[in-house]
Amino acid sequence: MNAFCHDCLQDVGKPIRGSGLMDASECRRKARYFLILSRQMSKPEDRAAMVKMAALWMGRADQAERIVKQQQQRQQQQTRPKKLPEVDGATS
Repeated sequence: MNAFCHDCLQDVGKPIRGSGLMDASECRRKARYFLILSRQMSKPEDRAAMVKMAALWMGRADQAERIVKQQQQRQQQQTRPKKLPEVDGATS
């Protein structure tokens, strides 16, 4: 089984193990790994556990995308020039 898992990882991409924060694509890669692994399970309960792990990683990917979007929105708000208040009766 270990040889197969290694072969799966070669097909999917970089090795699963690592450190640091993961972006959405890395989380989706892990989800894909667990789905591939689930197809090799003979027991239905093992298959279900791998599918559940895949779903959890997909949820993490969605969360990572939301965080990036929020950060981008904050940066855009910080870089926009602030409008000066309009003075009544002023002529241009």
